[in-house]
Amino acid sequence: MEQYEREFLEAVAANLAASIASGMRSTTDEDLFEDETTLTAAGRMWARGYLTGRLSIVRSGTTGNPNLSADDLEAVAALIDQNESDIAAQLYG
Repeated sequence: MEQYEREFLEAVAANLAASIASGMRSTTDEDLFEDETTLTAAGRMWARGYLTGRLSIVRSGTTGNPNLSADDLEAVAALIDQNESDIAAQLYG
């Protein structure tokens, strides 16, 4: 993953917890969070998919190729893990 891609995803994860939670509300909230700091497995997967989609869009626009590597997906998972409590708090509230 390029540095600008990582910085973009970090900004999305850190600053758009409310936006991510808003998109998650299209499903049943109880299925996505356990409490105000913890997402369920389904909630983590939904949030990872959200960031994965954002990364694919950025990569496609800059390189013409939206493909992601296993390392890219691991980085996305780590970012969601770091921001899980913020996203869960938005869903809980």
